[in-house]
Amino acid sequence: MSLLLVTLLQGDTPRQSLDRWLRAMNSGDLALMKAFHTENHDLAHADWDVARRAGKLTLVRDVTGGFLVKLEKTNEYNVFITDPEPGIRPARRDEIFDEVPRATASTLVRRVQDHLNLLVRNDRFSGSITLMKGDKTLVERTAGYAHLGYGVKNRPDTKFNLASMGKMFTAAMVAKRVESGRWKLDSKVGEIWPEVPNPAIRDKVTLRHLLSHRSGMADLFTDEFMMGSKDRWKTVAQTLPLFIAKPLQFEPGSTTAYSNAGFVLLGKLLEVDSRKDYWKLAEEEIFKPFGMRDTGAYEVDQDTPNLAFGYTNTDGEGVPFLDGPRNNLFMHVAKGSPAGGAYSTIPDILKFSKALREGKIIRSDTLKTMTEPTGSLGGPGSYGLGFQLWSVPGEQVYGHTGGFPGIAGMMLVYPKSGYTVIAFSNRDFEALSATSRVRMLIADTLGL
Repeated sequence: MSLLLVTLLQGDTPRQSLDRWLRAMNSGDLALMKAFHTENHDLAHADWDVARRAGKLTLVRDVTGGFLVKLEKTNEYNVFITDPEPGIRPARRDEIFDEVPRATASTLVRRVQDHLNLLVRNDRFSGSITLMKGDKTLVERTAGYAHLGYGVKNRPDTKFNLASMGKMFTAAMVAKRVESGRWKLDSKVGEIWPEVPNPAIRDKVTLRHLLSHRSGMADLFTDEFMMGSKDRWKTVAQTLPLFIAKPLQFEPGSTTAYSNAGFVLLGKLLEVDSRKDYWKLAEEEIFKPFGMRDTGAYEVDQDTPNLAFGYTNTDGEGVPFLDGPRNNLFMHVAKGSPAGGAYSTIPDILKFSKALREGKIIRSDTLKTMTEPTGSLGGPGSYGLGFQLWSVPGEQVYGHTGGFPGIAGMMLVYPKSGYTVIAFSNRDFEALSATSRVRMLIADTLGL
């Protein structure tokens, strides 16, 4: 759960503020939640979605600096913080040891299955998730509906939207050119595309900056993009004018800001180098060679078999739909880009992860370079070059997440212990919520 700020009212004790917040959350009444947050100079939209997922929130016990709270229907735990800065955050592993005992290698599968069964039983997971060790499937679960209106159920091979997980495809194709000597990570944009219509991008921004979100470029999702018809932005060439001429927001390499535009620009560089459309290139270099037959940038205004619609409970501003979820057809892109938005399946992303692990897409030493921490996006160890990173006992996990209203996904590869976790959902955040517990249980087995 993302951090929610709560200002403790003057005169309230921390426990009184907690009690009032719990009453508002458990009421199921958006107006009551808004009233609480109006007094606290905050908004209740995010709280409403938490309350919808939780079923009921209950106080478990005191913890250092706050109170431990349980979300009944998802078996998640959060801390209502009272010091030093009031708020709500996910509980740390050491704070829930009594409630969620450590898993072992012999209990991992059962514990993961029990957690997923709870989510499915409470209608808190629509999607598909797989836990592997090496080439052996340990857990596989699919639930929910690909299309609510027609009652079409999700299948293990349903095509789900990848959102930002697709950045790994772009990163891999860039890495292939680096390892061949054709490009260098510190090559400037202008060395590959001399005609780029922005001197600052041409002369200052490097491939390394783009891959690590340190370019300083403005982002893709501008007001023009969000307010206009999405079918105007189906190709790299159509999308570039949204950002390419805008000034840099900071000196490249000086800090970090997540940039979808940076990955669209990488797609343009790949097109310039290959003289091919980005998606044609991805098909030739990744999808076809590794048997990923159900992966592609399927356009939403064309019918695609076995494709999941995304369903969200809030609009683009986070305001809740009180009459139930709506599909995200008019919110999301009409076609994926080098920054994400393509579709794929659990079996196809397993093939992709296996090919990466075995050094078949790029060499193992190249992958090691791409998955070394750059210090980007939230501190050391959180992002490499086109891959997100997670530190666990004894190894560093690589992969990527993806998220948008009605879309969530994650691929995690544990290179040393051999685990792979892939999850997709077509409802808000549910794949990320489901995998958070799976990740914790795997970490237990590695730390023992």
